[in-house]
Amino acid sequence: MYKLKLGCSLGCFKTEVYEDKTYDIIPTFDDVREKLKQMAEFGFYSLELAPMAGWNYEEEQKYLPKIVELFDDIKKAGIVLNSIHLPFALYFWDFSSLNEERRKFSVQHAKDVIKMIEDSGNKPKYYVIHHGLRPKCDEDRYPMLDVLAEELNELCEFTSATICIENMTANGLLNQTSEALYLLKKVPKLMMVVDLNHMFIETPEDYLLKIGDRVKCLHVSDRDEVKERHFLPYDGIHDWNKIIGALEKIGYDGVFTYEIDFGGDKYSIKDVKDNFEKLFAEYNR
Repeated sequence: MYKLKLGCSLGCFKTEVYEDKTYDIIPTFDDVREKLKQMAEFGFYSLELAPMAGWNYEEEQKYLPKIVELFDDIKKAGIVLNSIHLPFALYFWDFSSLNEERRKFSVQHAKDVIKMIEDSGNKPKYYVIHHGLRPKCDEDRYPMLDVLAEELNELCEFTSATICIENMTANGLLNQTSEALYLLKKVPKLMMVVDLNHMFIETPEDYLLKIGDRVKCLHVSDRDEVKERHFLPYDGIHDWNKIIGALEKIGYDGVFTYEIDFGGDKYSIKDVKDNFEKLFAEYNR
């Protein structure tokens, strides 16, 4: 029988946008704490902490250090801090930029954030990152992969935790395995987090089989025919028996980490647990 450990990704900030286009950054720590209690109750193994929000650099400097307040709660819940998903889609998290100044600033910024986390005594097993902003044209893709490799080699040497880069959707880098394999060859210590919701060119199962043992983390969710949705499995279009079969074939023994949209109370922690049990029961029958 093949069955993985159960994990979940939780965001710890949200952005409240108002009619006059002003906004507030709101910590959701109480919600995270409540979900941690529920995760412990339902036997979850681990957490991916995701301090993501659409802020500027000055706001991030103010809010991001607050995540250390959650580390004691994670320990008290008996939940393993498997990974921390570093912020993304911002100019100061742009490791593949062809602008050297921006790229170098992003790497130093990542080092500063990693040091802040690890100085608190709470190093995760993995750091999950995105490559940065999307290519402006196809001609930029491999030059961006080349500079990305240079920066990731440096970042992988900075921490003893494992850096895992995520495959992107739409026209983002690593949206196909040819790019992922090219990058992985250039960065021997780099591993991958495969987001099953981001697959539009190749099927999730084919992507997993081609990347093989460089897959160390997962983002589990489903989508529709149009875009990524972060649905629970079975609410979208993926063939989950094929996906789990591919995971077993490549010898994946990491965490089955759900990254779903909890907004509007569409899903609960219990829903995630029930879905997990159903997936593996179906696969193993």
